[in-house]
Amino acid sequence: SCILEFKSKRFSSGESFLKECSCYLDDELRYAIYLVIITYDDKKPEIVAYFALSSSSVFWITQSIYPTYNPCAELSYFSLNDSFSTFEGHGIGLGRQIFIDFILPTIINISKKIGISYITLFSLPNNKVIQAYKDMGFNLMPQEIEEYIRYYEVKNCKLMVYNLKDYSVES
Repeated sequence: SCILEFKSKRFSSGESFLKECSCYLDDELRYAIYLVIITYDDKKPEIVAYFALSSSSVFWITQSIYPTYNPCAELSYFSLNDSFSTFEGHGIGLGRQIFIDFILPTIINISKKIGISYITLFSLPNNKVIQAYKDMGFNLMPQEIEEYIRYYEVKNCKLMVYNLKDYSVES
């Protein structure tokens, strides 16, 4: 198998997802799967993290009677390899470092081509996870919007959004 070893307590089926589901998602063209891989000297490459991106949109009802639709990139299946849980990078956690160094630049590049305004994700309903995403710059969506777009795969998750206008190189 070309899939490298991946273990995650937070996402226990992460390795099987990479071996089985990612091919299905890629074939259906719903998601693009990205791997963050590191190689030390002559050692075998290791997956540090992986994530999936897909197109999406969110809308707000403004003062007009018509909603404002905003094109988005939806971040999903974001998972970190437990082998790297002791990562110490610039005083921030591994998840945030992956977001800053890999996810955000990928989405910014896509945004330049197709005009994405926001990044959305459905966070696990866990205060520590939600706070980690808030620390990356995500905000919880108002409940009425969240309830409107919720679907069976994410029924217990919390919708969060990152405004790309807030992005700066220093982030």
